[in-house]
Amino acid sequence: MLWYFFRAIIFSGVPNRKGIQHPLFIAAVGALLAVPLLIGNWYLMGPVTRFVFAATSIVVGIHEEFLFRGIMQNLVARRFGMLSSIGITSAVMTVWHVGAIPLNIFNYSQVLIVSCVLGLIYARTQSIWVVVILHALYDALWPLTPVLAEPLSRYWGTVLLVIALIFTWLWVRRES
Repeated sequence: MLWYFFRAIIFSGVPNRKGIQHPLFIAAVGALLAVPLLIGNWYLMGPVTRFVFAATSIVVGIHEEFLFRGIMQNLVARRFGMLSSIGITSAVMTVWHVGAIPLNIFNYSQVLIVSCVLGLIYARTQSIWVVVILHALYDALWPLTPVLAEPLSRYWGTVLLVIALIFTWLWVRRES
């Protein structure tokens, strides 16, 4: 439904995937996707629940990225500029998740930082599909993990996300 009414806004930018092979982008995505792999998910219990969550990550990625990046970030950027639009959109996306995830500082800082990373990537590439794929992958990895017998602390996850944000920022600045 969002696509139908807002397709002109969602697809208003000219996609530019040039630079996604750059080492900074690859390092940023690697740090981002390492978080669910190394931290794991303690909130989803049974295998059926885990499978359903992973499968629905695609739909959630499309829905949230079309709404937050494709519509909101584009509209706010027209009025306030790129960085403000990323900040505002990321704050709203974090509030959107209240009640959907357990209330703790890691979960909400995670949503905020991941949203900022995806916002920067979208601002640079203008490709909704790049952020949809990254969002869906990130979400889908949580219930399929952890890959370590002794997962890392959530605080290490925050460190990895901050590293991903720094690498993304450096990549955006270099490619601009």
